[in-house]
Amino acid sequence: KPTDEDFVEWTKNVDKNVLHLLCTTFDPSQPIRSITPVGLSRLSIGVQEDASPSPSPSEDPSGPSDIVKTLFMQEFSISESVMARKWRGLRFAWTKYLACKKTLHAAKNLVDSGSWPVSLPHYSEHLIVELFIGKTTWYANYAPLFDKVNENHPEMAEWLELIDASQEDDKRVWGFLKQAYSFLELSDWIKCREKEKQQEKEERERKEKEKEKKRDGRDKISSRRQRPF
Repeated sequence: KPTDEDFVEWTKNVDKNVLHLLCTTFDPSQPIRSITPVGLSRLSIGVQEDASPSPSPSEDPSGPSDIVKTLFMQEFSISESVMARKWRGLRFAWTKYLACKKTLHAAKNLVDSGSWPVSLPHYSEHLIVELFIGKTTWYANYAPLFDKVNENHPEMAEWLELIDASQEDDKRVWGFLKQAYSFLELSDWIKCREKEKQQEKEERERKEKEKEKKRDGRDKISSRRQRPF
């Protein structure tokens, strides 16, 4: 018997009847891998229609559906804890970043090798990112800042991985103490460190040029002394 969630309609189409079914339920006894990640499916007997597109990830603050999340968790051994959307501090954000980068790398390898699982939606970087965090936040904060930390600032990476950092650790890395650090402080810290490194590079280059000038001067003096009178 149809429920309020089900939709059944007979329509007359020229010389044939067409039955439209809108199905919103599934057999809970089926294995989860056999369930399509699309929330709604439409079947028309005699007429083929595409399913209505699901809302884009940007329209859903919680990200992909629980079914899709579960499929990815099983395939890539992702911990459910790193998918939590609530802000828990910079260290937790770093953990989410590492998990997302690892998943993206593994997923890309499967795509390149032609072995992407048929049980998963088509590969999309945005889809994988949204398993962990909203893509706007990812591309505005996580990726640009943590990529720089990962590539150029090992001292900050070590601090982010500390379980219990002391005030001495905070002072040594950040240069100042604060109860909680955010992306704003991290952005400022990276800018300062990059400026310091640029100044250090320029100072090294200046000293190297001075050494070259001194060597050139000594060579000229030595050359004059060796000339016959």
